Amino acid sequence: MKSSHALKLAPLFLIITIDSMGMGLLIPSLTAILIVPNHYNIASHLLPAQRQEWYGIIMSIYMLCWFFSASLLGDLSDQIGRKRVLAICLIGAAAAYTLLGIAAAYNSLTLMIMSRIIGGFTAGSQAIAQAAIADVSDENNKAHCLGMIIMFSSLGFIAGPLLGGILSYHHLVSWFSLSTPFYFAAVLSLINIVLLYMLFKETFVAPHTVHIDWTRSVKILATGFKRQSIRHILIVFTLFMFSWGIYYCFISVFLATKLHFNNIQIALLMAVMAVGFSIGSGFLAGRSTRYVSLNKSIVVCIVLSSLFILGTAIGNGILAWVFAFLIGTFLSISYALLLTLASNQVTANEQGWIMGVTSSVNALAMGISLLLSGITASIGITDIMLISAVFMLISGAVCLLAYRGAVAS
Repeated sequence: MKSSHALKLAPLFLIITIDSMGMGLLIPSLTAILIVPNHYNIASHLLPAQRQEWYGIIMSIYMLCWFFSASLLGDLSDQIGRKRVLAICLIGAAAAYTLLGIAAAYNSLTLMIMSRIIGGFTAGSQAIAQAAIADVSDENNKAHCLGMIIMFSSLGFIAGPLLGGILSYHHLVSWFSLSTPFYFAAVLSLINIVLLYMLFKETFVAPHTVHIDWTRSVKILATGFKRQSIRHILIVFTLFMFSWGIYYCFISVFLATKLHFNNIQIALLMAVMAVGFSIGSGFLAGRSTRYVSLNKSIVVCIVLSSLFILGTAIGNGILAWVFAFLIGTFLSISYALLLTLASNQVTANEQGWIMGVTSSVNALAMGISLLLSGITASIGITDIMLISAVFMLISGAVCLLAYRGAVAS
């Protein structure tokens, strides 16, 4: 890729990085704000189970808003252009992070909820940035561009929890606080807006009038489950993402309350998990089916993931570090192979559609799992982790039953 071309795409790669680091940046700080003793000023009047309930609700708000907005933003980028919609997403991200910082500084649960709503409804930037990169890619550099997307996405996934932990660790720098990671992300988003307008030239503008269909995400999801050839895959994927949502967003609560990890330890463990995720998706997923069928590889990786989640729930602090890496590795392989299995069931002209369906399932399943985990917080965080392991195992069992004897595509 020529240096001039790479410079023009730099804002898009930065958008992908910011989007990928969002959840990882939020989770350690939000755990400290709502859950950990001496830090839960926002919810100091609530019982521990109630604070955990609000944690789940706040996390679910983002995913559910993302479910309804992702397809809308994608359609809008086809109507008014990628650049304008990306700017809208970045402005929304900057506003959401700023509100989060203010909420943490002034102990406002209302501002925190508002920030998650704004952040969720403007969370479609990564898919649009990928579409913009695809718009300007040709056969000579397409593979390189796709590799760069994976690299920057992995970078954000690893950097998010690290920045969330380090920038909130006041023992490292006296003026660091729980608000600092959010202000940093807001500034980074604003800088990206400037770079977007300075360096990036619009890649796609269709001569259509603006039309917004608020039921678009629901319709996309419904069309997927109506298709018999992919219905079982989507059921497996729903159960899988339900489990993953519980584990990924509540592992920090488990570490803080049961293993007494501090904020920086939680951030580092999540970064270790992200490294495993990057290795699994970037290097091992494609190699895992060389000697074993696609379906069997999925089942094996899902079962191993469920066992490692179970081990985390009943293990100790040292094992949590090991299992975090292994869970990240095998979950990412399962995720990549499930997407591959779904992709193999549709035609070349339906690849965008099936990715839209799986993205909708992703957001909705995680949103519902977080909401239910929050409102049932009274059962205990260890039990919530066990529920994650059970749903992961069920997804593997459904996959085994549905595709037993099938030949992988």
